[in-house]
Amino acid sequence: MAELFGAIEKGLGIALNAIYEAVPSYGVAIVLLTVGVRAVLWPLGVRQIHGMKRMQAAQPEIKAVQSKYREMQKKVKNRAELMALRQEQQKETSEVMRKHGASFAGGCGPALYQMPILIAMFSVMRAAALFVPTGAASLAGASIAPDFYTEQQLKATVCVQSAEQQPADAGALRITCFTEGEDAPEPTDFNLTGLEERNAKGQSIGMADVAEVAFCQPLLTADGKATSFQCRSTLGTGHLPRDGALFADISTGKAQAFWMHSGCSATQAGSESGLRTCSPTSSDAGPLGRFPYYLVVLLIAASQYVSSKQMMARQASKGAATQQQQQAQQMTTRLLPLVFGFISLNFPSGTNVYYLTYNLWQWGQQTVMFRREDAHPDKPAAPEKAAPPPAKGSPAPPPDSPEIEGTIAQEGAPARPHPRSKKKKRRKKR
Repeated sequence: MAELFGAIEKGLGIALNAIYEAVPSYGVAIVLLTVGVRAVLWPLGVRQIHGMKRMQAAQPEIKAVQSKYREMQKKVKNRAELMALRQEQQKETSEVMRKHGASFAGGCGPALYQMPILIAMFSVMRAAALFVPTGAASLAGASIAPDFYTEQQLKATVCVQSAEQQPADAGALRITCFTEGEDAPEPTDFNLTGLEERNAKGQSIGMADVAEVAFCQPLLTADGKATSFQCRSTLGTGHLPRDGALFADISTGKAQAFWMHSGCSATQAGSESGLRTCSPTSSDAGPLGRFPYYLVVLLIAASQYVSSKQMMARQASKGAATQQQQQAQQMTTRLLPLVFGFISLNFPSGTNVYYLTYNLWQWGQQTVMFRREDAHPDKPAAPEKAAPPPAKGSPAPPPDSPEIEGTIAQEGAPARPHPRSKKKKRRKKR
């Protein structure tokens, strides 16, 4: 499974880089890739909506079956009878679903088939390349003291490329480390050498270009010393081709998602120190610089609400949900956008652009499907035909035939005496 996800993520990264090289806008590239993936998955989305619709049509009858057997199970005296009743209930439920053409796989299966690709898309936007130097020293060349950073300061320390970094310093990276909090050391410069990229298993995969590193943090070794560093590119570069234009532009801050740093979230964009942890440049902190981040989060919550409201209104118009279910759906429709909006505050902006595009596509797909259903409604099932009346001149069925007896029983009329019984009575009278 891990190999499958890795192959999908690598393929999506190659596609995203190709789109960016054709249309040099990272935000537009994310939108186009999302639309392309959703277009490929369109048939599965259609099947999912149709499957949900059939399940909704079968729900009233399924609930009637459940209610019927719930009452019968109250009178059961032993486990054998209970198991027999459950088998009968399952059989009757299957017959109801077969009549409506519904199945649990039809409603959930298409969604499960899409999940690997959609999760891979999400991972591509969040993954960052990891680099670890083989050597680290102070600017003067001295080794880093083991107690230079305390354990409490490690998480609050962020190192970015020094403004004095020279192009001639190829093979070495000069970083300036900033630490938040009281009693923090002054910003300090260090030189990193032998920067190597590491994969998910921690294996070295070669020397990295120092220009591709966005920020570093002190790395606590096994013996409790922070004498080295761990560096990362910005989020959204983990699965991109290293020789592609998009990886280089994101890592150096040149590629932005609609005026936002692709690896920065709305909460990180709220301060200079936050921007240092997600972007090689941090010059646009402030109300105007934060506005696009919060606008996208607001649009995500709004699009989630509109899509959920559309589906709930559809179910109510078709009578597919009870009043209790509708109340629960209303509560979910109101709370879910708030939950996703809150979570999106901590997602990188590139991921949020993808998620917003996904929501808009889902809303548009539902709109198209519902309009097609209204224009071409499904034909109701034909009722069972009654037996045709006998033709004129044809002999009538015998009085004791099942047809006559069924008709009499249905109408509640008294049973007719047999002709032979009348002859016996006449003989007695004589």
